[in-house]
Amino acid sequence: MKRLLSFFIIVIIGISCSSENVQELQDPCDSADVVFKQDVEALLSANCTDAGCHNGPNGVGGLDLNTYASAKEIADNGKLMNRITGSGNLMPPSGKLPKCDIERIRTWVEQGAPNN
Repeated sequence: MKRLLSFFIIVIIGISCSSENVQELQDPCDSADVVFKQDVEALLSANCTDAGCHNGPNGVGGLDLNTYASAKEIADNGKLMNRITGSGNLMPPSGKLPKCDIERIRTWVEQGAPNN
């Protein structure tokens, strides 16, 4: 009975690992070459400004992510990464961003938040 149980556990773990590997191959996260206009601005727009939260000088919490200059300032002072990684109030309020989106933003910040 123990052998049968061990066999099923190994099979289940194998299937789980295999499906995770397949998912990674099907949906790769390329965060190496992040471009503000195409990657970061789109993420900020979809999750932060279009929701009506941080879309101007009077944005919620005094945060404006509607322009490159204001987004860079928030990235440079650490507030952007703190909020999207859960240090402090997690943003967006609808739930944590997907890991790949966080990595794209992190890469952009670590590259000096260029306007590219």
